[in-house]
Amino acid sequence: SRCLLIPKPGEADSFRPLGIGESWYRLLGRIVVASLGGVVGQQLMPLQLAVGIKGGVEIAGRLCQMMFDFNDDYAVGGMDIKNAFNSLRRGPVLDGVARYCPQLVRFFRCVYGRPGVLRNSKGDIVGESGSGGRQGGPLAALFYCCGLQQYLVVLKEIFDGLCGDRVHLLFSYADDIHVAGPTEACTAFLNSEIPQALQEAGINFVMRKFKLVGRSVGPSDRFMTSREGTSFLGAPCGSE
Repeated sequence: SRCLLIPKPGEADSFRPLGIGESWYRLLGRIVVASLGGVVGQQLMPLQLAVGIKGGVEIAGRLCQMMFDFNDDYAVGGMDIKNAFNSLRRGPVLDGVARYCPQLVRFFRCVYGRPGVLRNSKGDIVGESGSGGRQGGPLAALFYCCGLQQYLVVLKEIFDGLCGDRVHLLFSYADDIHVAGPTEACTAFLNSEIPQALQEAGINFVMRKFKLVGRSVGPSDRFMTSREGTSFLGAPCGSE
């Protein structure tokens, strides 16, 4: 794969690493996504909206606003996973592919069964990739979401326990995880410890990048809070 480092806006000396596969890999990936994306996406719903769901990102953005408007004592939270696509262990991803898209198990083993070689634009070898997926490849999101699904279930069980029988949602668009429900439950959830299972899978959160908005949200010294609004998935969420 050709290795590219794309600067992250507003973050000095911080880059988004992409490992873009050759044209044959990308062509095959696009065909596979067109064929299987919808089938996989139906299995991952309603926790995951990034695979095979037409307008999934718009749906996620709209859900945030609807839950903000649901009740004055409700809030919407957004969580940030550190280096998400490159950190999720390939073992859990393989488990997810075997469960939600078994047709691709042999292909996944072929592509990710050993470290991938990364080259620069001149063709020189600059390193290897032994964790996570090939960002920039058509199948990267599908593989990642299959691997993340079991951990979304874990997070949902924790959030369910905090919310009880009150209306609440936990959903994700790829690695952008959101919770919406009673303000005190959302606050407690964002402040809670990362479950051991997630840490072992390579999933770690960047709490300073968490966001919580709601009309009754209080201040926090751990993450951003607002009673007016913010942006989730590129869409505004909050008051007028």
